[in-house]
Amino acid sequence: MIKTVFILGAGASISHSKGDFPSYNEFFSKAKTLGLINKRESGKIFKKYEGLKEYILNVIGEDILNEKNKIDIERLMTFIDIEIENSNDQESYKIYRKNILEIIINLLEKLSDKLTVKKGDYNYFIENIKDYHTVITFNWDILLDKIFMGKNQYSNLANLIRKDRDPIILDGPINSDILSNESYYLKLHGSVDWKYCPNRNCDAHNKIF
Repeated sequence: MIKTVFILGAGASISHSKGDFPSYNEFFSKAKTLGLINKRESGKIFKKYEGLKEYILNVIGEDILNEKNKIDIERLMTFIDIEIENSNDQESYKIYRKNILEIIINLLEKLSDKLTVKKGDYNYFIENIKDYHTVITFNWDILLDKIFMGKNQYSNLANLIRKDRDPIILDGPINSDILSNESYYLKLHGSVDWKYCPNRNCDAHNKIF
């Protein structure tokens, strides 16, 4: 048995969705088009994103309300993480990071809900792999997750993403059930349906759900 590892980038979700899903520099332009960061009637930015808009304009020189902007969202997140690490005003940058994560999640969920593709590249991909193969993706969306979940032959992979599993404890031992799988479905940049509690006083702190 030859084990194979497949590595998927953003192009996979873009191709599966026939171009509806964004590349790394299209998140803000698509969010603007869908009215996720601005009021449709006036076109003005939502108040909660005013600070983020000004920050991006100052640092990158791009306006998030310009539908032709090409803001590299991964580069932007790196800038903000560096600011959080080194700035005396960490809270403002944490708010910017939270704003961006909210935009990413809302955008990908909205695009998933309106997706009209009945059979795309992910369907063909799933039909041509084996249950002992490993899939690594850098995508945040859950397009591929849903297809895995609908295929009984991939129960060992689907078990890794089932919503009723125990939370993953980041600073604790790894669940031995996960290690016993012969194959893995790994989302290296995280996933829009993962949630966590940032409150240090909460029993769920530092756990991923």
